[in-house]
Amino acid sequence: MIIDYSIDPLAEHYACMVDLLGRAGRVEEAYQLISKMPIKANAGTWGALLGACKMHRRLELGKLAAQKLFEFEPHKTSNYVLLSNMHAEAGRWQEVEKLRRLMKERKVDKQPGCSWVEVKNRVHSFISDDSTQPLTVEIFDTLQCITMHIRNTGYIPEISLH
Repeated sequence: MIIDYSIDPLAEHYACMVDLLGRAGRVEEAYQLISKMPIKANAGTWGALLGACKMHRRLELGKLAAQKLFEFEPHKTSNYVLLSNMHAEAGRWQEVEKLRRLMKERKVDKQPGCSWVEVKNRVHSFISDDSTQPLTVEIFDTLQCITMHIRNTGYIPEISLH
């Protein structure tokens, strides 16, 4: 960039490179780029690496990226949830619990998930863990049937914490 365009790369340029390398599965190379950057990596750079680690199941490197992110963004929920989901996928439930406790200590709140669906020109909203929906029992019964059906066909869902 410097030679061809007379542009000194900023942290954002490096974050883009880390993201590209990570998406291509070259996670270790992405980390090496961060290690050799002439400027200090920012939250965007570490976030790109954490996303790549999640995508390619690189838990140990993901833990390092998350720790750096916690320094930059100690109250950003998504960083904790992403690392927690990585631990859950690896079956490391004690680590999941440790992260939940850390979030509580730091007063980091995870907002419940929310979805909307339109049926017959009417919008219905669903909030995670909300049992006030008038048809809650029927909805959960239907979801259970769908889940059993897709598992019987061989589909293995991604394990995520919601």
